[in-house]
Amino acid sequence: MPTKTEAKIAAGQQNAKDAAKSVDSDIDELRNDLKALRGDLSKLLSDTGSYASAKSREGIERSKEWSDRAQQGVDEARTTVEDKVRENPLAAIGIAMGVGALLSYVSSRR
Repeated sequence: MPTKTEAKIAAGQQNAKDAAKSVDSDIDELRNDLKALRGDLSKLLSDTGSYASAKSREGIERSKEWSDRAQQGVDEARTTVEDKVRENPLAAIGIAMGVGALLSYVSSRR
């Protein structure tokens, strides 16, 4: 029959084995959690890249639309000015001279 000391040693060894199994189980669980986290991060980065790419495409399309509208406005203004100059050539020359004189006056004062 084992003595009290031997029984305590045996119980301690059994507790150590149980603790080691528990630690091994925890480590395996932690490894699995890390693998899942790695997968989630990879998916997040992929989704973020896709989102940024889609938003940049939307921005490019919007800027193209604005550019087209601005170009149309410039073309309309140019056509209007050309028509007015053709209708009143002397007035256009007078306006051009007035603007030129004004710019000359302003630039000479500096």
